[in-house]
Amino acid sequence: MLIKRDDLNMKEIEIWEGLFKWCFAQQNMLNDPTKWSKDDAIKIERSLHRFIPLIRFYDINPADL
Repeated sequence: MLIKRDDLNMKEIEIWEGLFKWCFAQQNMLNDPTKWSKDDAIKIERSLHRFIPLIRFYDINPADL
C-alpha cells in the first residue's frame, strides 16, 4: 500500500532501490549478482514480482536504472 501512494516525496529510483535492499535483507543475500545462484535469482524474482507493477519506470532515468 505504501508504494501505491503519490505523496511519498521520493524519487521513483529511490523506491526501486529500496525494494531491492528490502528484498536482499529478506533473503539474507548480498547485492552482488555475480555471486547469485539460479535459485537466488528465482527468490529475488518471487519477492519483487508483486511490486513491479507499482513502480513507475517511466519516471526513472534510463541511466539510473
